[in-house]
Amino acid sequence: MSSQYRGPMAKEKFQMVMAGDFGVFYTDKNSPVFYLNTSFDINDIGKLNAVRDVLDISEIDFEELVQRDLDDFRIRRDISNYLTDGIGYKFFPPIVVAITQPKEDNKSIKSFYPKVTTRTFQEGDAKKFEIEFQDSFCVRWFLDENEKPYYLPTEIRWKDGNTNLMAVDGQHRLVALQAIRGLIKNERLKKFYESVSLDKHKLDYLKVPVTILFFPNAVESIDDVELKKLEELFPNINWKLDSRREIKEILRNIFVDVNKSAKQPSNSRTILLNEKDLNAVFTRKIFSSIKEYVPNIYTAILEYNSQNKKEVQIEANRSVITTIGIIFRICEFLFKDSEEPDEGSTFRIRLGIDEEPEFPSNDEFLKEDVKATEFSIEQRKKSLNLFEVKWLKSFTETYTKLIPYQKMIELVNKEYDKFQLKSKPENFNKIENTAYKTLFGGSEERFVLESLSKANKGSDSDLSMKALKKTEKNIRNELSDYNIFFTLMFQMGYFEALAEIVRIELVESDHHISEEEILNYISHLNLFINENLTSSFLNKTDPLYSVIFGTTKPEHSKYVKNLIVLIILNYKKDQNNLISVKLEDLFIEKQNKKNLEELSSRIISNLEKQYDNLVENKIKLGEIQLLKIDGSKSDAKIAEDEYKGKRAVYVSSNYDKILSKLKEVIGIESQNKIK
Repeated sequence: MSSQYRGPMAKEKFQMVMAGDFGVFYTDKNSPVFYLNTSFDINDIGKLNAVRDVLDISEIDFEELVQRDLDDFRIRRDISNYLTDGIGYKFFPPIVVAITQPKEDNKSIKSFYPKVTTRTFQEGDAKKFEIEFQDSFCVRWFLDENEKPYYLPTEIRWKDGNTNLMAVDGQHRLVALQAIRGLIKNERLKKFYESVSLDKHKLDYLKVPVTILFFPNAVESIDDVELKKLEELFPNINWKLDSRREIKEILRNIFVDVNKSAKQPSNSRTILLNEKDLNAVFTRKIFSSIKEYVPNIYTAILEYNSQNKKEVQIEANRSVITTIGIIFRICEFLFKDSEEPDEGSTFRIRLGIDEEPEFPSNDEFLKEDVKATEFSIEQRKKSLNLFEVKWLKSFTETYTKLIPYQKMIELVNKEYDKFQLKSKPENFNKIENTAYKTLFGGSEERFVLESLSKANKGSDSDLSMKALKKTEKNIRNELSDYNIFFTLMFQMGYFEALAEIVRIELVESDHHISEEEILNYISHLNLFINENLTSSFLNKTDPLYSVIFGTTKPEHSKYVKNLIVLIILNYKKDQNNLISVKLEDLFIEKQNKKNLEELSSRIISNLEKQYDNLVENKIKLGEIQLLKIDGSKSDAKIAEDEYKGKRAVYVSSNYDKILSKLKEVIGIESQNKIK
């Protein structure tokens, strides 16, 4: 049966109808999924929707993401050509769509279907059973003589407009088919796909296999009378609403499952979709929280769809503050349990779960065994609540109030104001408008513009791409002194220091930092940044930077941690509101000694490399190597010992100067030199 309007029918309030073979599967024991295997006539595939046709991707909450972004270039270049090249038979698996409903603002999907009602009725000689999701869609089964449902055929009926068939898997194939048939709705993308639609006649007789999904207990309510009927007809379905899942959660699980053996989503997209690791759930919550603070510009400052395994890299000329990969790494550091059995549960400790008497526990998921990847539905809810109360502010305040990030937000907001001004008819410029729409429109907009730019040098798209890059580069140029803050190394080290400050009991709680304390933490670091940015280890041009970091490798985050802890303990103590009580000198000396020892080993190692890299010393090392090759072992040994002696003198003399400067910058009082 083809999907099409049947015309006005007085007895039918659902004008769209499909029939097919009904079945059931589960994403887990609490999440039943009903499905209908059917096929759409090629002329009706416009009734199916890619995610971007249903939701405003540039406005979508990170918790709402249920699909990876479309790769329009791959669709146009590869998939469309495959479908129309005329070589051999064409076959592809069903496009999987889910019944969803948009919220009033069309920026997200509703968490649950509306109230369920049922009825049994006679239609001609046939007896039928219907489940209706109030005023949205319904499903009908024929009943046998024992009033049990036949699974074939089963009908789904829906209203066009307030109910969508949204692609869960196969949306690249769907968009390719829509492009070939000229059914793309977006005007800009129509132009992008113009050449593809020239071959539409090649698919005139195609039937498109489609699997339609819906979720029977993801509903707002079911009356007891209706519940009894449903349990009689479908006894193996868990209809109880106390264990229901939200539609978006089920969709993410389905998407990850169906893509396990297919082309894998990017790491960024996997984080956005993953419901089986609470570190990913926490990451999305952090991004959503930052988005609430900067709703107009978040797509310009947050990178959430990095490709090619670059999800922890911030490009040098982008206006990005952080990436979803960086935040996920930080969450893993904070909440992922160690594999060492004697180290305890980091997850439970950081969230204070053992101190929560009402934390859910059952025979299958014991409270003492809960971790980021092993939890019940109730434990997930409680863990997320604890994270929001105890840790979420630490992230939101950091990425909106630490000086480098605050300045980035201010600069990008200025560009947004320009965008609003230049969008007015009297100021409108097509090139600039497209550049700004891309900056504030998300990764999909950027991809399309980049693709059009590369394909059409000198075109409007190319000029817009250049304007976009110039805008972003200008922003970063104004923040060039702050480059270290836009690295995984610094951001990891920052939160490692925060965890260390909690561990050594500089804050009230033994497992987290309060909102007031994180604001004091940020305030004191801002004081240090303001007064020492260009003349300390924070700046690439300063000698301290090269001997402590050298490069911004992620593993160097521990040195960032050491430095921040030293700043908190020593820098202008009288202005540090984080430390509310006077600390014992012995305690401070102990912490200083520990952190300076770790930094000292790094400084010595880098000074040795610095000496070895001097031109004359490279020559000398080459000569020593030749002596070894020629068999002059004794001469080589004498030359090597002499070389090492001179290097030790170089390291020692420079080390004293560097350590002295480091202590001076941080505000550490004179102490005995650390050996």
